[in-house]
Amino acid sequence: MRARTPSKPPDAAVRAGRLLSLLVALAAGAAAGCGEAGPPPLRVGVASSLGGVVDTLIGGDERVEVVAASSGRLAAQTRAGAGFDVLVLAGTERMERLAEEGRVLPATVREVADNRLVLAARRADPTRPGAHRVLAVAEPATVPLGRYTRQAIASGRLRTPLPPAVVYGASAAQVAAFLRAGEVDLAFLYASDAGPGSGLLVVEEVAGDAHEAIAYPGAVVAGAADPARAAALLGSLTDGRGRAAFRAAGFSDPPGG
Repeated sequence: MRARTPSKPPDAAVRAGRLLSLLVALAAGAAAGCGEAGPPPLRVGVASSLGGVVDTLIGGDERVEVVAASSGRLAAQTRAGAGFDVLVLAGTERMERLAEEGRVLPATVREVADNRLVLAARRADPTRPGAHRVLAVAEPATVPLGRYTRQAIASGRLRTPLPPAVVYGASAAQVAAFLRAGEVDLAFLYASDAGPGSGLLVVEEVAGDAHEAIAYPGAVVAGAADPARAAALLGSLTDGRGRAAFRAAGFSDPPGG
């Protein structure tokens, strides 16, 4: 019986060639995996009073991250480089300042929706004069709702007696939450927060000329990772479907919209 001669081990050049082929294959697989991941999600910062509508319109899209907060906080985060691609604020003043500072692209600024100011109570609570003891308002220095409220009170045109005690909310959403939880008796809110299904009752609609116009401007943020995608997303908030969604939530169309 003949003895079998062991195979000759591959020389160094063959081993190097095989290793190189393996590395090339791994690199190709990694590149393919990166390609499948797609672009990073767009970050959209929206005023808290708009959060529900924007979530309805685009919240289910995994390519979009919606961050709802007070307009003052969103503006501060934008200045700090929070990485937003699109910004929608309550009130035009902050957006104008951000545009002047080069934080948003001025050519992309557009009005997304309008709103109204109301004085509201819980439906389960009495609404007769003198029955209310605590009023909730938004912080005037940092929240546009608070600024509109201060202007309305200063106008002297309110018909409803206001409670003597006041608590302040850090956002429009927090003021509405105070009222829904029964922690206060009355609250100045946006009409969109006191609509059907909210469990709230509008005690008084504040005259529109008792305060500055309540507008929600949107813009593409300077330095957005993909300005074209960001502009398209902003456009989706103001197209036919977007307008209908805002109307259904109690907002109104901007002038000429």
